[in-house]
Amino acid sequence: MKNKPLIIFDCDPGVDDALTLLLGNAFIDSPMLVITCYGCKGIRLTTRNAHRLLHLMGRDDVPVIQGSPRPLMWQHPIEKLKLPTFFGRNGMNNVRFPESKGVAVIVPHHDVFVEHVAVILRKSSSVDYYLTGPCTNLARICLRYPDLVKEKVNKLVIMGGALGAGNTGTKDAATGLGVAEFNFYLDPIAVDVVLRQNLSPKIVTWDQAKSFNLKKSKVGTLRSRHQSTTHLIKAMSNFFHLYGHDTVNDEERKSEPFVILSDPIVLLTEPDVHGVGRLIKRRIRIVTEGDHFGQSVEHADGYDVEYFEFTKPEAAMEILLEGIGAEVG
Repeated sequence: MKNKPLIIFDCDPGVDDALTLLLGNAFIDSPMLVITCYGCKGIRLTTRNAHRLLHLMGRDDVPVIQGSPRPLMWQHPIEKLKLPTFFGRNGMNNVRFPESKGVAVIVPHHDVFVEHVAVILRKSSSVDYYLTGPCTNLARICLRYPDLVKEKVNKLVIMGGALGAGNTGTKDAATGLGVAEFNFYLDPIAVDVVLRQNLSPKIVTWDQAKSFNLKKSKVGTLRSRHQSTTHLIKAMSNFFHLYGHDTVNDEERKSEPFVILSDPIVLLTEPDVHGVGRLIKRRIRIVTEGDHFGQSVEHADGYDVEYFEFTKPEAAMEILLEGIGAEVG
């Protein structure tokens, strides 16, 4: 493992984050670290979900650090909105995962969380950072140790934002959908902090994520010999009983129900490796106040990023299913 990068998954499990961890376990032969964040559920539940999933995966060697319980800003418009309950009561579409008997979760006090992670970064030769929840954890590290982040983070891939219709925030009059994407909306100030570091991040947006989906009939045929995958297949099946098509347009609602699996795409963004998409250079800004709070927009004076665009979403889905050990029939 000497000189191999440390792989950090900064996430808020969530079924789609859980799928990312499963796929990462299949792809990655490097030390792994999981940092949890508030997001689709509160920090207690997202941390518990990560811990239990890793135990089912047989990865009790992977440390879990409980991260930020709230956004950088104290007052947030989310408090005024009734958001959909993403992924049921527990974030796993109400599928109960067995309790973990593995290593204990590291729960530093929120005031010293950054110091704890900084120690780990200093000991690492380099870091590949996959961010599939709010940007709050990484923003806090960047604010305290910007030079350390620039020195150690070799790759940064983020699932968040939308250049078209989003899935939350202020409703667009034309589409009836939100103008923002959920991860970026939860803490756009943190997004701005992270992008300001000029780390040349790869970004997977909601626009692309919507094409990475499994129809209800396909989910019903999936099977696996792995306990962790079996639990997540059940969680995906439960999705159709719990959550409607609130984040798609009228035309998409006419099709067969489907579940969108946005987060695992962060592991498929290397065109030379997977060949399922391409990277396009863009400059974007994040709206941090006003009616369009949380929206990401192209702007000539914005931050440099590489947006991932699918060219072969069906092939990407085959890679995902094979990677997590799921088979049809």
